[in-house]
Amino acid sequence: MSITLQKERKNIFSLSFGILNKSARATASYIDGNIIVTEIQEIVAPPAEWLPDMLQEIEEKSEKGWVCLIEDKTASLKTSAILYDFDEIGESRRTNLSVALDWYFSMQARGAIILREDMQRYVLKYGTDMSAVDLDDDDRGRIRYRLQWSHLTAGHRALLMCVAGAMMEEPLSERWMRVMAGNYKRMEKPNIFATLEAIKRLDMEKQAEFEKRWEADPDVLR
Repeated sequence: MSITLQKERKNIFSLSFGILNKSARATASYIDGNIIVTEIQEIVAPPAEWLPDMLQEIEEKSEKGWVCLIEDKTASLKTSAILYDFDEIGESRRTNLSVALDWYFSMQARGAIILREDMQRYVLKYGTDMSAVDLDDDDRGRIRYRLQWSHLTAGHRALLMCVAGAMMEEPLSERWMRVMAGNYKRMEKPNIFATLEAIKRLDMEKQAEFEKRWEADPDVLR
């Protein structure tokens, strides 16, 4: 059975952090099979000046249902974002970078990646001397990408992460299960503090009920 998730809007936030001392953020919306890129911003300031606010923004966006991805080779940042590693090899025995480029060029070919004019410098191309990407086939007939890393900026990586965030869907994720169940009402994530407060409130109610019974009948303890 095939499941189509593209009809539901998905907002994506990505942060490529600290790769070769360069960082970039991007935002996009995935609507009806199109990726509309709304922001690509390369960050030149030291992380101490912007990272705390950025991590807070990620938490706020995650709470609102955004798909948030972060590329952090140190894996040291405390965040609810998906830790995205371009070098990780998936079940297809290909890297996340290769899969993201597959998605990118497939969508680009049908005009499904929409960028404003001021973002055109982040458009990936292949087959020219100035291309960031070139390609051929591997021994299994699959596309193999050769990258000119000097042309691939943190902004390009953030854009590719937006494409990955739009296209990937984790099995049994909440959104996947909503589609399977007919788009049932979203359940809020459990809040441990709310649970503790509920337990405390129940204990206080039981204590108040006991004191009331004891005042009416002091022999209740006998």
